[in-house]
Amino acid sequence: MADIIYTQSQLKAIKTRNKNIIVSAAAGSGKTRVLVDRVIDLIINDKVDIDKMIIVTFTNKASIEMKDRITSEIVKQIENDPLDKFLKNQLKLIKHA
Repeated sequence: MADIIYTQSQLKAIKTRNKNIIVSAAAGSGKTRVLVDRVIDLIINDKVDIDKMIIVTFTNKASIEMKDRITSEIVKQIENDPLDKFLKNQLKLIKHA
């Protein structure tokens, strides 16, 4: 994840497990960043397949931005560990997201 200082609520949204969450806040408050970092954390640390997640946004722009950010982070992680088959598979799966 990026070197960002999160609020307690944002950290809770990123790190909460075993339940669904809703991230609702004003424009420009970091919702997309929080959702992206939650997905990345689930993929990298919990080994959850991207195709097992349902992520909903209200604009096409936000969904494209999320997909691009997630893809970029997966690519970075693969560069750090080129033998990671799980991450390579996530890169294939996200193309269909």
